[in-house]
Amino acid sequence: MAARKAIRTVGDKFATLQSENFKNASQPFYVVISPDERLLNRPVGYTPDAKEYASWLQCGLDAYQQKKGVSKK
Repeated sequence: MAARKAIRTVGDKFATLQSENFKNASQPFYVVISPDERLLNRPVGYTPDAKEYASWLQCGLDAYQQKKGVSKK
């Protein structure tokens, strides 16, 4: 079993969450999860294209709405 590192900061908290759940330690790393901690779309790293990033965000929102049974307005 790997040695455990103490979590002392918010940064440590999210770095640990990222490495344990997504096997990735890059910054930035974006993940859209539901309130019950389910992945709603694929995680992505740095995305400099605004349209591509907006599309990724919309995909996460659509997945959330579908999960909650909410219709788009």
